[in-house]
Amino acid sequence: MRLRSHRWLSQIFKLSTRQHPVTTNKLVYLFGLKRSGLHALSFWLLGHCTSNMLVNNSPAKRRGNASRMMRTIRTSPLPTIINQGDQIATYRNQHEYFEPLPAAVDLSVVLFQSQSLPYLAAQPALTDGIIATTSYQVLLLRDPFNWAASYLHKSQHPEAYLIWPDLWREYVNEFVGNTHYLGDTVKVNYNCWFTDASYRQQISAQLGLTFTDEALEVVTAHAGGSSFDQTQFNASAQQMSVMNRWQHYQHEPQYREAFQKNQDILNLGMQLFDLPPDLQTFAQQCRAA
Repeated sequence: MRLRSHRWLSQIFKLSTRQHPVTTNKLVYLFGLKRSGLHALSFWLLGHCTSNMLVNNSPAKRRGNASRMMRTIRTSPLPTIINQGDQIATYRNQHEYFEPLPAAVDLSVVLFQSQSLPYLAAQPALTDGIIATTSYQVLLLRDPFNWAASYLHKSQHPEAYLIWPDLWREYVNEFVGNTHYLGDTVKVNYNCWFTDASYRQQISAQLGLTFTDEALEVVTAHAGGSSFDQTQFNASAQQMSVMNRWQHYQHEPQYREAFQKNQDILNLGMQLFDLPPDLQTFAQQCRAA
């Protein structure tokens, strides 16, 4: 009887906490792979509005797995439930804070990291408790050479070299329109976003935002910050050598072999991204092998 009472009270509590939704002028659902610059893009977006919040919906992990993300567990329970008063990440004045969520914010960013796109497409709703005037979906993609290096540098999975090609392939297929799991999206090329102010202006305009680079230099402590630099470049993020991460792995046989065995990834990486000469040479060598 006590157990039934506990369950009944629990249900009442859940219902009561869902009676206080948060209103937002703009809601951005941001999709991308871990280690692809998601947090950098998130905080750059938040910097466009003084009243903002970031909700981070990461894949569920088995206990003790750390960053050992397997495709079979790349899902988190949805919808993500938001309530007034929740402790939530917010940005202002070059810093991240965790504060109780107010009743209304100008800009909300809900981040989906390395989620299975078919899984997301099958959900009737991604969030519950956010009432938005306008919503957007943004898909972020980083070039496979530098993304794979960052992923491998951070991953603890013993088969990371075998896992990463399928992860990137799923997202690039959505990016180029071979699949349509997400529907209409604003597609962001991370390499262009990082290097080109005019490209960032275009992204701001597509999202109906007044352009600013207020938060461009922020490196947050989320997931330890950068795979290679952690947070040592916070306030000077543009100085990070994010376009040269591949150099740390260029002589690793498994790294090179992954591109040799996945020529579709190699070709799309060369087509979609403006690679520097030395990286173009590496890619051509993998293509000729």
